[in-house]
Amino acid sequence: MATTSFIYITYMLMDVLPIVSKLCLTLQKQDLDVAVAKVCLDRCKNDLLQYKENTQIFPTHLENFDTDIQLIDGHQEFKGHILFKSNTNFNALKSSFVNKLLDNLTKRFPQQSLMNNFFVLAMRSINMEDDIDKFGVTEVGELLDHFGKEKVHKGKVSAPIFDRDIVLKEWREAKLIVKSLKYPVDRMKHLWQLLTVHHTEDLPNIIKLAQISLIIPLHTADSTTGLHDQCIKTIASLRIENEHLYTELGRLQTENAQLKEEIINLSFGDQAIATNRKTKFYTGVPTRALFLWLVTFCSTILPTCKVMSPSSVLLCILMKLRLNIQHQDIAYRFRVSSTTISDLFNQGIPKIAQKLAFLVQWPDKDNIIKNMPVVFKQSYPRCVSIIDCFEVFIQRPNHLTARAQTWSNYKHNNTIKFLVSITPTGAISFVSKAFGGRTSDKVITQRSGYLDKLEHGDQVLADRGFLIAEELASRNASLIIPAFTRGKSQLSAREVEQTRKIAHVRIHVERAIEQLKNFQILSSQMGIYLVPHSDSIVTLCSAICNLHPKLVS
Repeated sequence: MATTSFIYITYMLMDVLPIVSKLCLTLQKQDLDVAVAKVCLDRCKNDLLQYKENTQIFPTHLENFDTDIQLIDGHQEFKGHILFKSNTNFNALKSSFVNKLLDNLTKRFPQQSLMNNFFVLAMRSINMEDDIDKFGVTEVGELLDHFGKEKVHKGKVSAPIFDRDIVLKEWREAKLIVKSLKYPVDRMKHLWQLLTVHHTEDLPNIIKLAQISLIIPLHTADSTTGLHDQCIKTIASLRIENEHLYTELGRLQTENAQLKEEIINLSFGDQAIATNRKTKFYTGVPTRALFLWLVTFCSTILPTCKVMSPSSVLLCILMKLRLNIQHQDIAYRFRVSSTTISDLFNQGIPKIAQKLAFLVQWPDKDNIIKNMPVVFKQSYPRCVSIIDCFEVFIQRPNHLTARAQTWSNYKHNNTIKFLVSITPTGAISFVSKAFGGRTSDKVITQRSGYLDKLEHGDQVLADRGFLIAEELASRNASLIIPAFTRGKSQLSAREVEQTRKIAHVRIHVERAIEQLKNFQILSSQMGIYLVPHSDSIVTLCSAICNLHPKLVS
């Protein structure tokens, strides 16, 4: 059977739990601030004291205790249940119980004065007309005494995080701002959010102090020994750092969104020439600056297109030469039709080649000698030209005569053939018109107009296939080619040395041709529809190659 003291304690718990539960629920709110925490804590303590002294204004279960316990036939009953009689002093029991609750609250919130000082930052009780200068100065001063001194914790000294004079000055400015702008003071967190958003530059230190106050209740409720100064400072610094990180995150997210939008709006043409590396890959032009110069230089002769800029027009033409991609591919990249790309290419190639033909020119002999590389000065000081022929594969022509004229016994394919001459420094100085693949090197040299470029005393380096010694001799020039092995068991020592010297310098013409064939349109099979433009294509590719740094220094 139960005792009367058990019923009394049960009633007392039913009275106290609602009081304490309100405080617990308040402290568990995510957006709790110190002002709310202080009000709830003070109210809880006040209600408990009134309950202890029987001066409460709210109804209690203990008020019904005497009526619920009935004396029947000499024994006490509670709702039909017989109770053991207890000699407990109920008033003393109640006082002891409430005192223990109050002691626990004091232990949970040992720095009540610190919370009281923080409470003034809510500005709820400020008299905006009379004592605005004096309001909160004492409390803020005590907070500064707490945080404005060096603290020693486990042998480590933590520097103060506030300057007293600066914070007091900012505190007065904050009060004036709240008064003049009539900021709401019903919620401390919302008030200081407004001040943080609009007045961070003017009130950085007092805002930092307010940020510390917003985290005090949560951490005091978790502590059994009270807040330690070092913990408060650590939490405060982390809170401030977190705010800065969120601000930086917002800035980066905004910047990221802007960059994504710029990328979407950025045309392929702008992306293709964004850097020197991209410009060289897509066009063969070594730098972006040179490409833009070409756009300006050729602007008057470039084909016009309503939906493409002059830069994009030149870019798509050079992309065709450099990468030899299909017209439909280029059309997709520039968001036009393949017919537009075909028209631009057919109209633009001859005009651009003619405009840039001056970049492939026969240099003055004095300039050649002046810039002669050391490797040539030692062996061939009068060399003005190194020549060779290269072939470009083409689609098989339907016309039988054309098919026969372009058949190359050397390549075993249908080709067109070009004679190319480079200077000792590696610049392309002459490029012939296209000849059929069956045409010999000698015939191309005779018919291309190359011999007309030579002067008295010039030296020309060539391969064994160039049997043009007589033609050069008629112009008082000399031909230097490797020695023939036909009819000989072996070359003499002098011939071997001469061949080695020729090969050592003649390799540079092969490097020039290799650079020329970096334009994929010359290194892969050329469509039959492009063959009529082959002269212009080779001239244009040679001109762009001459924009590169010299091959031989």
